[in-house]
Amino acid sequence: MPKTRRIWVLADAHIGHVDDGRDGAEWLQLAIDDMCANVQPVDYAINLGDMSHAFTEEQLKTYAKIRGASHIARWYELVGNHDFLSIAPGHYDRWIGCPRYWALRDGNVSFFSLPHERPNAAGLFLPEVEAWLRRAMPAAAGGNVVMAAHSFPYDTVEFSTRVPRCMYPKAAIERFLKDVRVDVWLGGHIHMKPRTTAASCVKGGTTYINCASVSHVYGTKACNSFVLTFTEGSHTLLAQCRHHDAARFIDEQSLAIELPKPYVPGEPVFAPEPLQIPEKYGQMEADEVELFE
Repeated sequence: MPKTRRIWVLADAHIGHVDDGRDGAEWLQLAIDDMCANVQPVDYAINLGDMSHAFTEEQLKTYAKIRGASHIARWYELVGNHDFLSIAPGHYDRWIGCPRYWALRDGNVSFFSLPHERPNAAGLFLPEVEAWLRRAMPAAAGGNVVMAAHSFPYDTVEFSTRVPRCMYPKAAIERFLKDVRVDVWLGGHIHMKPRTTAASCVKGGTTYINCASVSHVYGTKACNSFVLTFTEGSHTLLAQCRHHDAARFIDEQSLAIELPKPYVPGEPVFAPEPLQIPEKYGQMEADEVELFE
């Protein structure tokens, strides 16, 4: 029997924000209850950010409590723009505990984190982060490469051409993606309406999947996430969109992705990257982003 790896990918709980009569914490709990009752086993979860809505310690503490009672043993998280201001006072480290930058090697699949770098909606692709990825990714090129990001490059998934919804500098990201192979890009951040098939796309050899959102915040009208299944010896990654309100998968928004290498299982190895990021990036305003580009 081939071994499988099942990973839950979620984003944008926005704990502390109420939409459709429930706080983000309640929507997150609904999703976890569905996963534990109907989608097992789950080897680990990757949360792509915006766990909190207003970066307060209480919101992050609530997330940590829900996570701890989830019966999913391992969680890996990213800083979202709504979480960003919790870093300086230490609330993020205290309650979330996951480093801002990390690589996760799971057999011959390598995940790399790409968090939000400021509290503003538009993301930044920083030179320091790019340098780390260019150093680290060639070593993973013999397998499959997955970016675990909070947001997306320009002109990929639906709404990523809007200034607050994509990453800058656009030209730097485009050069990077031409030079370094990324097979799958997982993101969140974009969730202003019910999702459609345009929430995923293939561009330049990379499959982009918007995994938002696990709450109804900002009018999504559904509690959605993705379940990734790698199967030993198979080139196919099954990425299934989960509709937690209805406790079912949405076939028309799920994907079968052909990877360059067949999956070879192994024990996951987590590697934090201690990057030193100048504080100036987190304080950049919209006009400065244009200059930065």
